[in-house]
This record gives sequence, C-alpha cells and structure tokens, in this order.
Amino acid sequence: MKHIVAAIALVSGLVVGTAHAQEFIAPTSIQQISNGWSGEQVGITVARGSSPCPFGTNEYAIDKNHAAYKELVSLALLAFATDAKILIRPNGTCLANQRAAILELRLVK
Repeated sequence: MKHIVAAIALVSGLVVGTAHAQEFIAPTSIQQISNGWSGEQVGITVARGSSPCPFGTNEYAIDKNHAAYKELVSLALLAFATDAKILIRPNGTCLANQRAAILELRLVK
C-alpha cells in the first residue's frame, strides 16, 4: 500500500508540476507601488531585481489571495514611505499581469 501511495504522489507531482520558491533577491528599495485594475494585486517596482517574468526584471506583485496579503502590503508601504531596503522572495510563478508573485518580504537595515 505504501508503494502505491508513493507512486501516485510521484506521478501527481510530475503531471501537475510544482512551483519552488526562489531565493531572496539582493536588498533593494521600492521605487513604485501600484494597484491592479480590478484590485487583484499590488504591483511593486524595485530599484534592482531579478524577476524572470515578462513584464520586467524589477517588477513584482502581491496577489490578493496570498494568505499574508495585508501584512505584505503593510510591509511594502512602510518600506516605500521610509525608503527602507527590502528583501523579496518570489514564489516562482508569474501572475496574470506577468509580474513575479511575491512569497515573502523582509525589511532590512
């Protein structure tokens, strides 16, 4: 039975695919914050980034369905208002607007 469950899990992972979180990008500052057309996300433009998504290497977004949406937006606004440096960890996917989805934000000195 264990072998059957393991085989199903392996095949499911191969068929569906998995997104792996990326490493943090180097400390950077937020240059612009914008909202999505339908309130579906908050866009963040940073001074230096490494986004693999088509919109641009400095473009990231916080999806409104993220479990920590309010906390991430609060951190982004605080960093923008105080010109604090941030670390961004993308989750490895591109959102509908072709910006890299943010998994985690950290403020740094």
